[in-house]
Amino acid sequence: MPSIKFNSKNYNISPDQSVLDLLILNNEEVNYFCKSGLCQSCMMEFNEGTPPQKSQMGLSEADKLQKKFLPCLCFPEDDISIKKCNEENKKYPAKILAKEIINNEIIILKLKKPNNYSFYPGQYLNIYKDNKCLRSYSIASLCDEKNEIELHIKHFFQGEMSNWIFTHLKDGDEINISRALGNCFFTPEARNKPLLFLGVSTGVAPLLGICRQAISANHNEKIHFIQGGKNKNSLYADEFLHNLKLMHNNFSLFSCCLENNENNNILKYVEENYLNLENWKVYICGDPNFVDSAKELVFLQGAHSDDIHSDSFLFINK
Repeated sequence: MPSIKFNSKNYNISPDQSVLDLLILNNEEVNYFCKSGLCQSCMMEFNEGTPPQKSQMGLSEADKLQKKFLPCLCFPEDDISIKKCNEENKKYPAKILAKEIINNEIIILKLKKPNNYSFYPGQYLNIYKDNKCLRSYSIASLCDEKNEIELHIKHFFQGEMSNWIFTHLKDGDEINISRALGNCFFTPEARNKPLLFLGVSTGVAPLLGICRQAISANHNEKIHFIQGGKNKNSLYADEFLHNLKLMHNNFSLFSCCLENNENNNILKYVEENYLNLENWKVYICGDPNFVDSAKELVFLQGAHSDDIHSDSFLFINK
């Protein structure tokens, strides 16, 4: 049974137990939230040993080289020594510039970008309500756009965080955010490839950022944007996307209201209209079931695994 050394203590870990669960069980003070590797709030570092590949899933190359890992995804087979790292705890104060209510389900929150804060459109960040409540939201703005960070937030009426944002926060308030996270963004090698964007609900937000980044980089290949929502409110970006279609000849748009058909409308459309996705860059965002199904489909339609970029979001109604 492997041994985990942390805070000068040694713990034995069972094969089906993550490092994070072990530390929580032993009342160690560690940061965590989603316990699935998405929010990265539990990130730690190895003192000794090599992080398992799965435990570094979604981390940047710089983080990997520094032996950072996600204990929620770590199931070690050998003895290891680990410690907290400072970076995951760093919080940036950000002033609310505007809170735009789009409808009763969606708001756009615009923040003043903190000093020395960097991001790529399509990445996400964590908002902290307090030390125990945080949520992840994707960045829809461009890096140099009015020195702002734009977030699209869905309102869950029983949700602690979204209710706080919708009902309590106001222009001028200051909140704490994390560094930008995630690897789903526009990169130089995508400039000579057609782009396909697949998103549902506020999963459209990061895709808007990536799409706008491609357009600002004078992307000349095809840009196809496919969005879905359960109702009209969920298709909140429809007008903006239609304007992009009018302004750019290489941009096409397909929108569908999912209603009772869940994600099948989008997947069926892709299956019937994109028979060969070889050499395409594909970006997929939305709930985990949609992302997993869409990734499998576009791979079967010819997209190379290195050309499929995705972020899935846990919609937590609490």
